[in-house]
Amino acid sequence: MRRFLVILAFTFLTCGCATTGSDIKKLESESAKEEFEDAIKSLKGGYYQEAIDKFNQIKIKYPFSIYATEAELKIADSYFEDEKYIEAAEAYTEFIKLHPSHPMVDYAAYRVALSYYNDAPSDWLILPPSYEKDQSSNIKARKAFLEFLLRYKGSKFEGEARKYLEKVDKRLINHDVYVAKFYFNRKKYEAVENRIKNIVRQYGIVDGMDEALYLLCSSLFFQNKMEEFDEMFSEMSRKFPKSKYLERLQNLQKSKRRG
Repeated sequence: MRRFLVILAFTFLTCGCATTGSDIKKLESESAKEEFEDAIKSLKGGYYQEAIDKFNQIKIKYPFSIYATEAELKIADSYFEDEKYIEAAEAYTEFIKLHPSHPMVDYAAYRVALSYYNDAPSDWLILPPSYEKDQSSNIKARKAFLEFLLRYKGSKFEGEARKYLEKVDKRLINHDVYVAKFYFNRKKYEAVENRIKNIVRQYGIVDGMDEALYLLCSSLFFQNKMEEFDEMFSEMSRKFPKSKYLERLQNLQKSKRRG
């Protein structure tokens, strides 16, 4: 009888060991999935910090689960939806570093740029215009959009990224024109020339840049750089034939002839 009990106990333990490993993995996977879905509900419900805490717990409890990787991306999404854009950019950047071959890496890279774009100052009626404010987030956004377009050609986010890049460029151009006008009003014509020439080098001559070219032409005129003035005036006339600034430049030309 004693021998039978020993054999029975051994059989029980052997069978238990044979099934415990797979059962535990299955249970862990199911638990991870349930907790991930619960965290998603918090995110969709607008409970962003609660969602972040839950996603972090998934990373800690199930580090080798596919849900741990997905949780990293969702933490970044949670920051983004909560309008904590710098934290979102950092989280998306970390995801890209850890998972460079993940199928959603282009999404993460696009969101890095979009996070900086959204963090940049915007226009409010009671506040100074955005072009008068710090442009560091716009500069970071432009760099991130350019990197995205270079690395992820053919991404489904490419079209949106190009549209946002155009908007960022306009913001930065408006800021530089604002600074150039500051110098122009103080008759710092060389500073104006350098500022506007830098705009043209970086962005080319795009729509809405007639004021910038007017400032450049005027600064050249007042420095008596007439050959460059004539060249830029001709370019401006060709690019912006209906610009209100052309008449002002024409008056400058007439004043030179009269002088």
